[in-house]
Formats: sequence, C-alpha cells, structure tokens
Amino acid sequence: MVFSVEDMNETFLDIYRSNFLPRTYCFLEDPLEEWIETYSFEKHHPELVDSLKNIFIKAKISSIFSDPLSYDEDQIRRNVQELSQNHFQFLASKRLRTGTIIPYYTAVEHPRLPGWVLKPCGSKIPESSFIFGPANSINDMAYFHPHDGLFRIPMKERIRRIAQIENIPIKLPQKFYARIPFCNKQNSQENYFVIAEKMEVLSIQQTYESIRSMSTAQQTLLAYRLGRLIQLSGFLDASMSNIRLTPEGAIAIIDTEPAGFLKERGDLPRFFWSAYGHQGTLEKSGRIGLHLLRDQFCDKGVVTSSGKAVALPGFESFKEMLDSMIDQDTSLKPTFKSKVLSVLSFGVFPLIWLIHSLFVFLALRFLTDQYSKIQQKHLKRAPVYQLLSHTEKKEKEKKYKKRLNLVLRLIHYFQKDIPKLKIEHKSSSVARGAVC
Repeated sequence: MVFSVEDMNETFLDIYRSNFLPRTYCFLEDPLEEWIETYSFEKHHPELVDSLKNIFIKAKISSIFSDPLSYDEDQIRRNVQELSQNHFQFLASKRLRTGTIIPYYTAVEHPRLPGWVLKPCGSKIPESSFIFGPANSINDMAYFHPHDGLFRIPMKERIRRIAQIENIPIKLPQKFYARIPFCNKQNSQENYFVIAEKMEVLSIQQTYESIRSMSTAQQTLLAYRLGRLIQLSGFLDASMSNIRLTPEGAIAIIDTEPAGFLKERGDLPRFFWSAYGHQGTLEKSGRIGLHLLRDQFCDKGVVTSSGKAVALPGFESFKEMLDSMIDQDTSLKPTFKSKVLSVLSFGVFPLIWLIHSLFVFLALRFLTDQYSKIQQKHLKRAPVYQLLSHTEKKEKEKKYKKRLNLVLRLIHYFQKDIPKLKIEHKSSSVARGAVC
C-alpha cells in the first residue's frame, strides 16, 4: 500500500487515544558489530573465502555492493549491466515508473558460489531524501533505516525464537555477514553485505496455488500461524515475495529485512527531527505486517457495498482468519497500565495527554499545510526553471527536495505512533469475514 502526506489525516481523537495504546520498542541485545563478528561468513565458511574474493575482482562490483541502493533508472541499468558482465544472476526485479519490469540487484547469485544468495546492504535512503516503507490502511507507516539490510540476521533470529516459543514449524535460511572485498568505508558497517543460503521454495504463484488447494481447516491454521508469528515478532514486510511454502508445505521466510523496526541501544539521533529511523514499535510493526499479508489475498477489483475488497477466489478461509485477527487486535485497545495511571493520577495524566495531543494535532496540521505550500510553490516556478541551465535546475531541485524532506521528517516525528481509529460500518457485522 502506497501512502502520501495527504493520507496523514489523523484527527485529534486519533492522536489523543494513541497515548493509551501499548508501545514496545525492541532493542538489540548486542551491538550490530557483535552480530557481524558472531555471524561472520569467513569464520563459518573459510573454504569459500577465495571464491567470494574472486567474484569481486573488479572494484566497481565492490562499490555497487557498498554504495546506497540506487533509485535512478539509468544508474540501476548501469549497475545491472556491470553485474551481468561479471556473471551475476538476478533474483529480484523492480518496476519502473513506466511500468517496465527490469532486473534489480538487491538479491543476486553467482556461479562461483552455488547455493548462496548475495544481498547488498547499501542504504535505502538516498541523501537528503525521505522514503516511506510498508504501510497499512489505518495510517501505520514504517520508515527505512540506512542499515536495515544488515538487520536481516537479528530479525531472522527474533522470528526463529518466536516460532520456537509458539511451536510454529518454520524454515529460515542460514545467513551470514560477508566483508566486501577491496572495500574500506569509514563507517565499518558499510563494508559488509549479507549472504544467505538459497533454499528450495515454491515460487510466488506456486505458493498461492498450494494455499488455494488446501482444505478450509488447513488454510485457517496456516493463516493463524503466520498472523501469530507476524504479530509477536513484528515482521512487517510480510509480502509473498518474502513468505513462501516449501515443496513439503512448510512455511519459509526467505528475506527478513525489518524496514526500520529493530533498534540498537544508544543509537539515538543528535537532533529530534532526524528521529525517523528505527522508531517503530512492535505493535505497529505487527499491525503493518498483518494488514499487508491479508491485503495480498484480497481481490481489489471486487468490492462489497461498503467499498471493501473481498477475498480472492479460493482463499476465503485464509483471509477470514486474518480478518478475525485484525478485528481482535489488542494493540489498538487502551492498556491496563494507561487505565491505572489515569485513575491513580486523578485525571492528571489524561490532562497532560490532552494538552500534548492538542500540540501534536496543531503541529501536524501546520506541517501538512507547509508541505502543500512548498509543492505548490515549486510547481508554480517550474516553467521558469525550464529556462535555467542544467546545473542551475539541478541545484533548484536539490533545494526543493531538501526543504520537502525536512518537513516530512518533522511530520513523521509527530505522527509515527498514531494509527487511525477504526470506523465500524452498519453492514460490517453482516459482511465480516468477507471484507478487508
């Protein structure tokens, strides 16, 4: 689901109620440097180190793996061409603005390392930019962090632990940190990428067909297990690109990039307006993941009288279970702690939250208005900019994006933990289990 600033239309009641909701921040038990040392590919597979170095024989390959991921279509094509010439094969693709789908280098393999998938961990946030991550229909939005790619392994271990506790059978690929040969960035974390075991899994379409062929009870159980895993682990990027079934029918999660959820202890921003990465809560991440998974089993072209999408044919039981879990989501209900604080403080805490909510409400309205004004001003001056030289136009565009992204960061700072209130339709009780 794609969001824009225009979607950030929280009411005062949304903001006030969010003060009563649970917020669990998940910090890593160890610094990322210790994770990199513990899960070192060179330590666990020393016999493959020479093969790894040989495929990075060109300095250009090392820079592609260490530089921020490109969003520029021409640069993507150049990087893909360079990797292709050096015998890399692509497992990911990207849809361009024109609708064309081209290979993308976020997941590649090489004949010299059979059975392994190489995943560059360059920043997903271009300089002076603000990138929206996964979102849901109640205004929960995730925001990428520069080192999300490296957090794949801590997130994988978190999912593994939750699956063990909940007795959910699941398969996860082995993953390690590999140092990029001939790379020596000042920030040591930028010198690594993740290399993962290539698992035998069904394709996306095969996974859908396998689920469709299940009985009602099997679909319901699978949906419950996935939903439970997502809610408890906070796995928010729960798309079918990342979740598959194996030929034996087991659940497999092949990519565990957290999209700005996990946080390192002490990794605090210098200025509050830059606090847009790794600020997600467990509850919000779980809600995003659960909605994202459910929406992929909806036929958005067929809607009910209330304007809601129905299940894809053959997935009614699967979607009905996810609908039920979303409806019963306790993370959208006031916590016992917030209720006790309200009573024992004789209304002082609710009053403080009331004042805080009013300030946030006014700040968000002001910032949203400023965002629109900056856009309108830029559009108004666009014809004049066409008369400028290429260098001058680039400079104007850079200043425009810098101002716009500062406002976006400020909006996120105030908005990040405020989901929209659910609106109950009169027909919802009748259509429950068939709407999303």
